[in-house]
Amino acid sequence: MDWCHNSAMPAAPHVHDDAVRILDSTLRDNSRPIALLVGAGAGCSILTPDGPLIPAIAGLTDLVRSTVTPRNGSLSILEASFVADGKSGATIEDWLSRVRTLLTIVGSSDVRGLDAAALEGLEKSIVEAVAQIVAKDLPDEQGGYGEVARWAAGFDRSHPVEIFTLSYDLLMEQALERAQVAYFDGFLGSFQPFLDLRTMEEDTLPTRWARLWKMHGSINWKMKDGQAFRTADWSSANIEGALIHPSHMKYDQSRRMPYLAMQDRLRAFMKQPGAAIITIGYSFGDQHINELIEEGLRVNQAAVCFGLLFDKLANFREATEFATRSTNLRLQAPDAAVIGGREGAWERGPAGGALPNLGDFNEFGRLLARLTAPRS
Repeated sequence: MDWCHNSAMPAAPHVHDDAVRILDSTLRDNSRPIALLVGAGAGCSILTPDGPLIPAIAGLTDLVRSTVTPRNGSLSILEASFVADGKSGATIEDWLSRVRTLLTIVGSSDVRGLDAAALEGLEKSIVEAVAQIVAKDLPDEQGGYGEVARWAAGFDRSHPVEIFTLSYDLLMEQALERAQVAYFDGFLGSFQPFLDLRTMEEDTLPTRWARLWKMHGSINWKMKDGQAFRTADWSSANIEGALIHPSHMKYDQSRRMPYLAMQDRLRAFMKQPGAAIITIGYSFGDQHINELIEEGLRVNQAAVCFGLLFDKLANFREATEFATRSTNLRLQAPDAAVIGGREGAWERGPAGGALPNLGDFNEFGRLLARLTAPRS
């Protein structure tokens, strides 16, 4: 054998049964802080006769384009600016980030072919189109959402379950309330619940209360007199002014504050000894979220992140690079994994059979259902 060519040898496989067992035991451990980070892909898991209940970011972008373009020509100008910059596949999040960046510098002139009025109108049109599309009721067949809610209610814990979601919809809220799970989302009150930063920071609520943190805002968040509040009317008739998608710009500090507060919650969670966060429906495409997770894993070597991917590992190169430099990120795709910083295909364990795709929100829900099922 020519030992000089070891680097060309196939990487040793990872045992899928072992990986599932470790995830299972982590989710059962009521003594450690556990969180879920639920990405926009979760909404795709609920299928209707017309397709996914809520499409993932690419599908959502297509729907917003078809809604906004006929009545607002500024979107075509904005998209042309991405093409001119050599950036293909820009999404609604890219659009809103650029619009809000341009608003900080436009002044009384115009920039990239758009003046302040056009930019403000475009931002409003995009946000309202997104809100119209995602303002959906959770069906009776709740899929992974229902199982997450039942799991959150199913144990006595030393630490509260924390759910970080990147979606703007209210599917998780509906699932938690149907299961009668008490939860805190940062807002207090009944008539017009307001964002209470002190309660978020002190976090002295009972551990049986789940925490729900909406990292990118929500269709039922609004602003009034510089204060974020939650409205009870989130129907398509009352979507104007929905506070969605993070705006990191300094031109509007009051709008920026809710997002900073949610980021602080993720940062604080990652600092806890033994913290375990499971990502589902998340492609690791949000650099800001990635930085928060990576910083937490680097600072707290006792923390762990399970990144459950829906598609083949080769489609997530950025996530793979992240996992190879962060050995406490366990990246698990249907065909392969990066565990302990090493990439390798799956090897079936003694149980044999087809490998479950835990990156599918419904399959992950079935795993949670097994955890909460009565022991015989």
